[in-house]
Amino acid sequence: MKIKWRISGVLTGMVFFMAACSTDSGFVADNGTTGSDTTDVQAVDNGTGTDLPGEAGDGIDATTEKPGIVRFIHISDIHVHGAPDAPNATHVKKAVAKLNKLDFPADFVIATGDYVDYLPDNMDPKTHGTLQEAVDVLNGLKWPWYKVVGNHEYYRDESLQMTTDKAARDKYLSDVLEIPLDYDFTIHGVRFVVLNSMAGDKWETSAGLLGSFTDKQMTWLRSLLADKRPTILFFHQPPTEDTFTKSGDSLCKVIADNPNVVKGIFGGHLHVFVKGHACGVPYYLVGNVDPSKKFYFKVEYDGVRDQLTVLNEDDVPFVKVPEFECDPSAGTIEHPDAAVNTNQAVRAGNMTSNLAGLGQIDGEGLSKLPPVLHIDSWDAGAKTFRARLTFGMNDSGYTKYFDSAPCKQFDMVVDGSCMKSGSMEMTLDIMPLLASFMKVTLNAAWKVRIQVKSLYIEGDMKETDGVPLIDKGLLHLTASGLQALDDIRDIVVTEYCGKRIDGCEPGSSQDMPACDNTADAAFFDEVPVKCDVKISGYSMRFLLKVLSSYSLDNVQLTGEIWTELLTESAEKKEGNMDPALFDTSAGMNCVAE
Repeated sequence: MKIKWRISGVLTGMVFFMAACSTDSGFVADNGTTGSDTTDVQAVDNGTGTDLPGEAGDGIDATTEKPGIVRFIHISDIHVHGAPDAPNATHVKKAVAKLNKLDFPADFVIATGDYVDYLPDNMDPKTHGTLQEAVDVLNGLKWPWYKVVGNHEYYRDESLQMTTDKAARDKYLSDVLEIPLDYDFTIHGVRFVVLNSMAGDKWETSAGLLGSFTDKQMTWLRSLLADKRPTILFFHQPPTEDTFTKSGDSLCKVIADNPNVVKGIFGGHLHVFVKGHACGVPYYLVGNVDPSKKFYFKVEYDGVRDQLTVLNEDDVPFVKVPEFECDPSAGTIEHPDAAVNTNQAVRAGNMTSNLAGLGQIDGEGLSKLPPVLHIDSWDAGAKTFRARLTFGMNDSGYTKYFDSAPCKQFDMVVDGSCMKSGSMEMTLDIMPLLASFMKVTLNAAWKVRIQVKSLYIEGDMKETDGVPLIDKGLLHLTASGLQALDDIRDIVVTEYCGKRIDGCEPGSSQDMPACDNTADAAFFDEVPVKCDVKISGYSMRFLLKVLSSYSLDNVQLTGEIWTELLTESAEKKEGNMDPALFDTSAGMNCVAE
């Protein structure tokens, strides 16, 4: 999981400032899973070229059976670690042991992808590696289990570069998992459909962060839903309502054309528990496999009552939509002057974003680059705090000076104990943050700038040890990442034209165009694809591809916040803050304009 979260940390910083098994029954289904004796398995031609049978199993006629009660366990993002020839599945073995202790009458378990961190190209299906290890360990479940592929199955190296031969990768996955990558099965009269959300155009353009489907998949799904049998869908990435096939079809259109047939959608990908609605139906994202915490759903669909229930909903930590209300008449601040000259770190909890496929996230990303307030003064007549806001850099709890961070002055108007700030605009260069994440020294001239169009906070203030702090509130941010995209292009152009990319000599051949003095971000498309800039193994073209898959012109983020006091000190320990953060000396971030 180190790989997953490392790249997630980088992208969070950029995006948010621009987120055969053992069983009691003996029937082995034709898709390579172990099924119950009421299972009917069908496969779609998914273009893998693998001759996997799709005829019905030995069960009853699923097309005439009335829907009954089906129960299943849902897991996702298994992530067997290690090199392909040295897999480490210790945490997965512990998770399987934990699941097997459950006293739950499940009909099956389903795993919605990301069995590995990455898979090199040209892997032999007969060679034991991380994917085979994942299958072998999960085969130890006491229930039948079904397989869904995820985005990490399509990465070919540690830097998360996409495979160069998708058809070959599809076939490899199909061979090792012993499944078609799209298939359906029916249990107790209820249909379950598995879709490969890495099949459509978004699989490559978003580097796997967004899911998408093909016209062939949607045609097949339509044919299944036509009989109106209650259906539950499984795929890896969160459902998005604005992703279309080449013909303009979409998952939402298919669902809308067959009302009240799809009862729910289940996936993973984000490593957090999320619930919501998409395409008019409920969806649930399960957290990653981690035996030290909650990592699974126990689900029941009652076909008689037409009711879908996550039975352990009260036990899992769903990300909640941030909400805030403050009643000015409910309280007051007795000692507002006590806040003057204090430094307060803004901490974040649950967040929502308008970025497709992210929706709800936790505040971990913001903790890497925490906003910090300095209260300069209190105007009793206007009931207004005058304050400054800048960004620090988290270093094991110590808030370091973040070179070139903006420092903005603003007012916080107080009514009772309710506070609301004015809106701030700023430009935030997050290149130092990237360098910190990757533990490398970067060219000081490089910039990756996020344009913050509006940032303001509101909250309910309470006095802690006599000092007014924000007890609970919201942060609202609207930003554009379009400048960041041009900055990344400009870095590649600058390095190419500066002859600093190995094997890439401008003007040396027809494939290596010469540069002139006007070469800038617009010259990016002229730079050969093989001429790339890598930072600690990560390709700038990869980051550009990922970020370009989002609509970055109007990024909106809303998150729960509270503040904590920081102590100015050069001693690097938790709760302390570099005195330079609000230093107004020449050359510092907070120098008076």
